[in-house]
Parts: sequence; structure tokens; C-alpha cells
Amino acid sequence: MHFTQYGIRAEERMNFSIAIEMQFAIGDTLKAVSSDLSVSGIKVKVPSARKFVKGQKIAIYLTGLEQEFELGLKDGIQYEVVGIDKINIANNYIRMKRTFTEDIAAFDDFLGNFINGNKRRYKVNLDNTLEAVAVKGYEQYYLPRVTTLPVYIRQINDRLLPTLALATENNRSTLGYFSDESKNLVFQQILDMPRLENMLLSDRGIKESLLYCFTHARKGKVYFYSATTEELDASPELRSTFLHFASKKTVGKFSNYS
Repeated sequence: MHFTQYGIRAEERMNFSIAIEMQFAIGDTLKAVSSDLSVSGIKVKVPSARKFVKGQKIAIYLTGLEQEFELGLKDGIQYEVVGIDKINIANNYIRMKRTFTEDIAAFDDFLGNFINGNKRRYKVNLDNTLEAVAVKGYEQYYLPRVTTLPVYIRQINDRLLPTLALATENNRSTLGYFSDESKNLVFQQILDMPRLENMLLSDRGIKESLLYCFTHARKGKVYFYSATTEELDASPELRSTFLHFASKKTVGKFSNYS
């Protein structure tokens, strides 16, 4: 889910499943099925084995419509890939927009009238509206009330760095705990590159780990000690020493991060 992004359509798009043919080059074609259709856009269900990239130009033949209507589109219609949505292991949805490189005003009028005349037969696609409502709900009602502390990771060149933390009224105590004596956050030291890489390399569906952390104050300085479950399991002797020392501290944190 992408926050602050709300899909706005200038025209209606209807759920419409028809046979199409996608041409990538001469002799390189793929038969597929549309999911929805508008005058300037289309969504197509394709096998996930076929690779697509954003910005890719594809000629599409509306073979299902051409069986019923004389469209006169001998060269197809050029579309540009704007998004790729994974459905399952076998299939993806490819979202595309018209490039309007062709001068086919008669077809545009036909398609607009066809969609308008079939509203009762085919449902208008409201996916963008539903997605916008869900995003707005998370932004205004869920995120301001979370008690956990989301930390956002940025990739800079080949490094992964904790960059932003989402602070709310309910998690400020946690945010304060991970601050040193100068009120600087220490996430870059605790969520360092080796730990993040080890978590990403995990074969589990959800990339997560349990972080054990405690602080030790000495001579006006706050020192942070932390270890993940995997690190402690790799060294039973270290695990015993670490937990023994941590158990004597008045404040301890046991946090799940993913």
C-alpha cells in the first residue's frame, strides 16, 4: 500500500473480459485476456513467466471485440505499461495506458459509446476508489493510533539505512527509549546492515526477527546492548551471559521487527 497516493480516473473503466493479442515485435505475440477496459487504459491478465517492465510499449489487438464489430485496427493499438500487480505464482495483472500515437478518433468514439451503453451489463470498475478509501483510512485513523514504532529503511547505493520513524502519541515512550543522552536516535547502530541482510535472506514468508535490547548508563552516557534471536542462538555461551546481564537491568526492551 502506497500512502498519499490516490488513483484518480478521468473516465469510467468497466470490468470487461475479452480475448486480446499482445504484440511485442514481429513474430513475438502473446494471447491474453483483459480484466477491465476504458478509452485510454486496459488491464490484462498474463502469465507471470512473461516479463514486463514499466514504460514498455506494446501493440494490442482487441480480438474479442473484433469478432463482433468491424474496428478497422489492422495495426493494433499501442499501449504503455504503467504497473504490474502480482495475482499469484502463475499470473500477473499488467496495467497499461494508451499512447494515442494513432489517429483513430472513430474507434475512441465507438469505445466510449460501447462502455456507456453497457453500464448495466458490465460493472464499472471501482478498484481505484476502494484503494483510495483504504489508504485514507489507514492514514487518518490507523497510523495516528499505532502503539508499535514503524521504522522505514532506505537503500542508499548498496547500503540499507533506517531513515524515518513514525511517531505517534502512543509510541513516544518507545521512541524515547531508543535515544541516547543527546536525544539522538540509535536505530542505525541497532538495525545495522548485517542484521537487515540476514533478515532479508531468511526463507520465511515474513521477514522478521526478535531483538533483545537493554541500556547501561555510565558517566552521563547511555550505552545500548542488543542482539537478535539468531545471534544468540548461534552462541549459547553469549546468550547466557547477555540475558543474565540484561535481567539485572531495571528497563529492558524485547521488540519484534520485520
